Amino acid sequence: MLRKLSSGVASQIVNSVTNLTVGLLLIRHTSDQQYGYYILLSTAVVFFTTLQTAFVQTPTVIRLTQAADSARADLIGSLRTDQSRLTPLIALVTTLGVATAVSMGQLQLDRALLLLAGAAALITGLRREFYRVMLFAMRLSGPVLLADTTAAILLIAGTAIATLTPDPTLAVAIAMSAAALLSSILLANALWRRRPWNRSAPPGATRELFKQGAWSTLGAGARFLFSQGYSYLVAYNLSVADIAALAATRLPLSPITMLSNGIAPTLLPTVAEWNNRLPPAIVLRRVAGIALGMLALSSAYLAALWLARDLVFVDLLHKDFAQRDSLLLLWSVSTVVSTCRDPFMYFLTLRGHFRQTTTLTVLSAVVSLSVSLIAMREIGPIGAPVGVLTGELLNLIATAVSSVLAARGILKQ
Repeated sequence: MLRKLSSGVASQIVNSVTNLTVGLLLIRHTSDQQYGYYILLSTAVVFFTTLQTAFVQTPTVIRLTQAADSARADLIGSLRTDQSRLTPLIALVTTLGVATAVSMGQLQLDRALLLLAGAAALITGLRREFYRVMLFAMRLSGPVLLADTTAAILLIAGTAIATLTPDPTLAVAIAMSAAALLSSILLANALWRRRPWNRSAPPGATRELFKQGAWSTLGAGARFLFSQGYSYLVAYNLSVADIAALAATRLPLSPITMLSNGIAPTLLPTVAEWNNRLPPAIVLRRVAGIALGMLALSSAYLAALWLARDLVFVDLLHKDFAQRDSLLLLWSVSTVVSTCRDPFMYFLTLRGHFRQTTTLTVLSAVVSLSVSLIAMREIGPIGAPVGVLTGELLNLIATAVSSVLAARGILKQ
């Protein structure tokens, strides 16, 4: 199990270290407003790539683990064709929207350029993530690690240069696009060499995955909104600069997120394989064991971070925010809760309980965003993590209980 997960974790380490380094460079060398704009931009890119991954990943993993080589080639080829038709549409809609807003005087030129650069980062990011999902689904994580490392070097170098420019956020967006483009080329070549797809496969696989993928996408979107959507609530109700304090106090928790995200791409096909040959009660025990192991590792890291918090914020980040310790504590608990919840979510979705998991996540998102909005108006920026923690706790309890019911055959699809 450790051998199978190690490459996925290593790849996520690279991505997390990259995000951490980019964040450090921008926090230390740019204004709070510039860093806030970067958070808004990167959150939007991650949101849409998350939606794509949620739509494709779980149903594709289920099919690829059961299909013959020819069926795999047809599925990948058809999905690739569908995705290649989506990206030009995104570019066209964004360009027309920005041009209209500028012509009507509703958008300044510098923000218009940032939106266009953000659209480019999104398009290349979607392409990159598609190939990552396909390679992980077939447990070919080595090429992903190489491509991610290459992209990391390019993005970190680009960010360092961006801090010297008049508009760092715009320069970082351009660097994100270049890094994702190069990475996607490497990933596509690696996939073609090891698992060549059918270039003549007709489009339409996306429609075939809709029944399962739509529920997964709705759930992932709702989950992302209550864990990351607070940034836009803060920007609207408070200010862009206030996002910096929230993002900076959450940044040191990246290693915990790295652990969860690194395990996910290889844990999904592994749990799918267990489901094919083991009773659900045994699979649930294994999944619970993974959750407990992640809890132990996360708790050890958080204890060390708490003891070193002055060193991290004052000496490393060169920032010391109001209510820093309270923010760090709230983010720490919510991150651990989220990490422990994920394995149970995989168990439910891979057993076909898409509707139930999505319903639980949507309800948690509604509660979370409502609490965040009310709390922010009462106590300021610290209200955002209060809402996130409320949603995470509700979602963990509901998901764990549902997993037990599913393993006993009480919860029906």
